Amino acid sequence: MSAGAAVPVGRERELGAVEQAVQSLSEGRSGVLLLAGEPGIGKTRLLRELVVRARAAGALTLYGRATEYERDRMFGLVVDALDDHVVAVGTSGVALPREADRELARILPSWGAGEETHPSRLREERHRGHWALRALLRALSEARPVLLALDDMHWADPASAQMLSYLLRHPVRERLLLAMAFRQEEVPPPLATELATAVRDGSARRLDIAPLSEQEAGGLFRPDLHPRARRRIYRDSGGNPFYLLELARASGESSGAAAILPHRPEVDAAAYADPVPPAVREAIAGELSALSPRARRLLDGAAVIGDPFGVDLAAIAADLDDDDALAALDELLAHTLVQPIAPARQFRFRHPIVRRAAYQAAGAGWRLGAHARAAEVLAAWGASSAVLAHHIEPSARPGDRDAVELLTRAGQEVASRDPATSAGWFQAALRLIPETARTSDHRRDLLLAAADSLRAAGRLEESRDCLRAALELAAPDRTSRVAVVVACAGLDYLLRRHTEALAILHETLDQIADPGSAEACQLRLAIGGILTWSDDQTAPRTWARNALAGGVHADDPALTVAALGLLSLGEWRMGSTGAAFEAIDTARGILAGLGDDRLSPRVDALTWLAFAEALSERVDDAIEHCHRALQIAQTTGQGHLLTAVLTALGYSLQWKGDVPGAISTYDDAIEVAHLTAVKETYVWAAGLRCYAATVAGDFAAAVRYGQRALQTIDSSAHLTTTAAGLFLAEAQLEAGDPHGCVDLVLATGGGPQLPRAELPDCPYWYEVLTRAELARGRVDAAGRWAERSAQSANNLGLPGRAGWASRARAGVCLAMGEAAAAVKLAQESAALLGLAGNPVEQARTRIVVGRALAAAGETALAVAELTDAEADLSRFGAYGYQQQAGRELRRLGQRERRRRPAGGGRATNNGRRIAADGRTAAQVAAFTDRELDVARLVRSGKSNREIAAALFLSEKTIEHHLTRIFAKLGVPSRAAAASILTRALTP
Repeated sequence: MSAGAAVPVGRERELGAVEQAVQSLSEGRSGVLLLAGEPGIGKTRLLRELVVRARAAGALTLYGRATEYERDRMFGLVVDALDDHVVAVGTSGVALPREADRELARILPSWGAGEETHPSRLREERHRGHWALRALLRALSEARPVLLALDDMHWADPASAQMLSYLLRHPVRERLLLAMAFRQEEVPPPLATELATAVRDGSARRLDIAPLSEQEAGGLFRPDLHPRARRRIYRDSGGNPFYLLELARASGESSGAAAILPHRPEVDAAAYADPVPPAVREAIAGELSALSPRARRLLDGAAVIGDPFGVDLAAIAADLDDDDALAALDELLAHTLVQPIAPARQFRFRHPIVRRAAYQAAGAGWRLGAHARAAEVLAAWGASSAVLAHHIEPSARPGDRDAVELLTRAGQEVASRDPATSAGWFQAALRLIPETARTSDHRRDLLLAAADSLRAAGRLEESRDCLRAALELAAPDRTSRVAVVVACAGLDYLLRRHTEALAILHETLDQIADPGSAEACQLRLAIGGILTWSDDQTAPRTWARNALAGGVHADDPALTVAALGLLSLGEWRMGSTGAAFEAIDTARGILAGLGDDRLSPRVDALTWLAFAEALSERVDDAIEHCHRALQIAQTTGQGHLLTAVLTALGYSLQWKGDVPGAISTYDDAIEVAHLTAVKETYVWAAGLRCYAATVAGDFAAAVRYGQRALQTIDSSAHLTTTAAGLFLAEAQLEAGDPHGCVDLVLATGGGPQLPRAELPDCPYWYEVLTRAELARGRVDAAGRWAERSAQSANNLGLPGRAGWASRARAGVCLAMGEAAAAVKLAQESAALLGLAGNPVEQARTRIVVGRALAAAGETALAVAELTDAEADLSRFGAYGYQQQAGRELRRLGQRERRRRPAGGGRATNNGRRIAADGRTAAQVAAFTDRELDVARLVRSGKSNREIAAALFLSEKTIEHHLTRIFAKLGVPSRAAAASILTRALTP
């Protein structure tokens, strides 16, 4: 992107903001700068000035631009910004995790093949590509500051828009400036929401570019221009710099200040009503009418090809030979309608408004032929189906089977990375198929494919419409029709049309003569599943029992497992844990002899069962079934339950003490919920993320996630909203607001009886209320809550719940000066939580044991208990509770000590030795204790799975630690890290 000489006229305020952003970037800070305004207002010129100044300050500048008619090009904006840099510099100097390398190879054409692997088929997991792009930007920013400047962002393709949303939610924290120019009215709604949130949170600065005043605009005219002409042109332009220059150009009255012309196209002239003033449109039309016929044809061909465009392809689209095309190009350059750019034989339009004027004036019939000619030559050049579809879709004739096949292939080709565009190709193919009885099966298949892609893209209303249309076509069999009905009801539920969802299920169920059929069972399960998250706690159990009453075990064991999973969850919600355990055990017995091929049509069977197991404190079984569900989903491409599986997995990991792994899993679940626009699953995932952030000691993040969860669904009675509110209440307590905690628990829980909370979780929330009242100095109130905790834990048969109740009573006894009783109750609580397999809560309770021992005068025992608790909590990543243990130790006169080993070497916090060999020693010394554990096992040649098993962590957590280890060592691969670690770490 070449630099212009002139400084934008009348933009002192905006230039000050630009200079401030460059200065901040030079000082190592990150930020987001948003330039918003109408077409032609000068956003691109300011963005260009930002690029020039950032480059002069030593930053790496990456510039990309979206275009109006190419929104079907997957990651087009991202590729435009990053791929040229990859071509120029290569990838050898960028140290990235292998997973990021694989993902980038699927996004950036010049990245290379990457490591051979079977890519995930789940379109719901496309946030992994966004993570990889962020990792690349972070790696680039480690070498020098980076400016990522994105122009015409309102025209971004869906994949690029989602990547930008991800980057706003997960900004690179150092040395990256993200600058975006856009027209507010046309920004995709999800991205617009993220932009507004970033501005509101203070992480982004927005500049709304206003029209020039009449005095400011004076610098664009010839000095001798009559004042009356100045006023007329200014009035017609409205102070818009581009409009003003176009009017002046048409009348020959500009000062020649062409430097203010946008360096690249930057506005959308008519995504809604055309905002370009009639006088400006007439001026551009007059300029085009002055061209020779061949120059006009080349311009029209270029408008069909794209912006920027290659002159060779534009000539083919225009049906011009080489000599005529080159002569026409000279004429277009002389009129400054197009401008040359790198690489050779590439050009761009002076402005998107010019391109749009040429495209529309070309005539619909002529454009059909131009698109067809372009498609023919691109096919001969070996272009992909997705590239060809861009020209086939507007030029194909109805009934063209080849076009239908190509568009279908294009939809399949981009489905995993860009489901919104994928749906568009499926729908384009559908429009070409005649509506006859003979084509009904084909049309139905395309409707279902489009519905699936639209659902994955978060366009739930349109997905539902496709499913409803598919239902109007004859299904090949009853099973297929029921599957579509269930999917349609699921979307109705997600769209908060609960009555309609239940109505279509009941109506279809009534039409099935055999109540014991698999289809009837499936419909009953769908009804029970929809009612699971309602305030009717009996519904899941009732409908699961009805589903099992048909006795379909012999015909469809997977369906039976699904019914048993839903039944176990329903029994758990009612507090009937014995019945829940029985259903779980029966389901496990069936699963033991059931292969993945039999189970694959019913991923929900594993999902319901895993949830029930996790909530019933059988987290090892839950983790096993979550992993199996994920494997089946990835193999078969079933991602609709991905968020549910991930939240169950995260909860189980957190219960087992893998807090970092839980946080990583919750983050994945949140991203999937964002991409699919499913509010209920977002609320559940964000609520649990709030809970994990509290445990990790990041109270600001905990409050942020909790508040966002509560703001997402306007329903205080919704089960997921209740859970999120309770998690937020505990975050408030840990952050020092016990009064707010009590108020929120009672408000979201529905009063002192907590009728909106899950019955088996009440022991914990009463324990939270106990702690909150103790923090407020209300011992009597705390005692009442502790008694409720004990009562609600009775007869559940869940040691974890009993452990929480004992801890509540221990806290009250300690506050009342009954130290001996507090010691006994706290030790009982720790033992129960250990039996439940929850080491974090066990170690947390040992803080209470230590406090009680200290109160009883057993200082040495208290110090030992607290020291072990602090070490365990640190090991689990429960840093919030670790800090509590540290405070108690300091109260007892203990200082935080670092044990040093005997002999040479340097000690880490946990006393492990590392070699002291200069730079490497410093790098390894920066490892956390957990990273050192992982590093030693890497050095010994262990695989990720073996390391995860040895450290009782998830493989995803191990990958997270390895990414940090590679970055700290400055190496790109496991082999390079192992080589350094072999020398650096002592045995």
